[in-house]
Amino acid sequence: MKKKTAIILCSVAFIISIIGIVIGIQTIRKINSYKKPEVTEAKNKKDKDNKKKIIDDNVPLAITKAKTEISGIETSEEDEETSGDVKEAYSDLYKRYLELSDEEKEKTDVVPRKYDVPFSKLDDIKKKQEEQKKKENNKKTDNNDNNKKTEDNNNNNKKNNNNNGKKKIDYDKNGAIPAKFNLKDYIDIKVEDQDSYGLCWDFASLNTLETYLAINELGNYDFSELHLDYITSELMYGSRTIHWGGSFSNFKDYLNICGPVLETDVPYWHTEKSGSKTINTYLYDYDEKTYDSFPLMTPEVIVTETVDFPTFYKTEYSDYTDEEIKEFRDTVKRHIMTNGGLYTSIVSTSLTNKYVSPTAEEWPDHAVTIVGWDDTYSKDNFLSIDGKKPKNDGAYILLNSWGEYSNDKGYYYVSYEDAYVESNLSGIVSTSIDDAIKISSIENEAIRNYLITNHSTKFINYDGEDYITKNALSSIIVYKFGTMVSY
Repeated sequence: MKKKTAIILCSVAFIISIIGIVIGIQTIRKINSYKKPEVTEAKNKKDKDNKKKIIDDNVPLAITKAKTEISGIETSEEDEETSGDVKEAYSDLYKRYLELSDEEKEKTDVVPRKYDVPFSKLDDIKKKQEEQKKKENNKKTDNNDNNKKTEDNNNNNKKNNNNNGKKKIDYDKNGAIPAKFNLKDYIDIKVEDQDSYGLCWDFASLNTLETYLAINELGNYDFSELHLDYITSELMYGSRTIHWGGSFSNFKDYLNICGPVLETDVPYWHTEKSGSKTINTYLYDYDEKTYDSFPLMTPEVIVTETVDFPTFYKTEYSDYTDEEIKEFRDTVKRHIMTNGGLYTSIVSTSLTNKYVSPTAEEWPDHAVTIVGWDDTYSKDNFLSIDGKKPKNDGAYILLNSWGEYSNDKGYYYVSYEDAYVESNLSGIVSTSIDDAIKISSIENEAIRNYLITNHSTKFINYDGEDYITKNALSSIIVYKFGTMVSY
């Protein structure tokens, strides 16, 4: 009897091993058969306990090793073909967006995040800000030690710091945050007009990069919105309708595909002139022969790291503590002072003030850039459509993309307590090669070889070494291997 039982157990074990081999083969085939990914949206589920080293040459397991070996990767969304349990984790706003009719979606120029970013992500953002502060302090120390500056350096500084007499940010030694701040007082900001194209998300995204470069004295740029529009549309590498809605996620995909070019390379507006007289101005709509050349253009800058702030969505049931609210807003403000504007989505208005209460039936249909704040801005300036006012003073200063004749010369205030203004914040953290990942430093051979074989076009070659940005690597891991990266 014991012998017969042993034979049965061995048979079952053999069958299970065969099934495991078949599943493994199918998994590898699935990995190799993946084609073009869909648009991503950043997400982060920090898990400090999941840091043990995984050593396995099997490709699917090897990819999970990226969770522990490559630090700082933001989590991106899985595409819509992944398992149903991921769809169940969609954010409330995205679920509501899916319930909109096609007609309602067409009126919405922005798509919400698919997945919420947890509040715990704020710790990572604060840590990064502290690292930046140390680097800045070290840089100031080095500059003080170098009493003699060459003429070339002075000329370069004049070129990059062309702020037309703008004042320079004076950071408080104790880290105090001013009650009022506006980036336009420190850098040149161009108020632009999207006109009839539904590209507010496009303008808001590029504004985060332009203000990042300007506030960090890396140059004053005006990037092409239509280059971003075409690259991420269904005409080329994306799934969104040309000249219509999108999100910061589309912008991150764009950074992985190519990168920003100047407005003069792919203009938004076309002006017909007769001599010195303008006879007609209209929006560009490029033909296929022209836009096919867009991916071949050399980007002006390489973005190596972006950031997605925690989803701070306010409802009538929200239970954030005063300490959490202050911690969040202080981190937002430090980002704006050091890294420029933040992308956000809100309910549109042509007025100078806007407030949506947590109980108001309004939908975020517009993207703008937060460029400052005023803690003293009176709550009495705001009134929601349901007749409610904020409980406290204070507001963010927003840069719109409806031209200088809208709002207050292109700017307006949104109460800190607005239901949506803090729910979808994203921005730029770095364009430095120091924040990219050196390919040769990736210890896992399976990951390293896969990247070299399949994604070398995404590499950045610097000083004889190949690098890949954290955004690009995160996107590859998620879409090629169906792995939600968490830290």
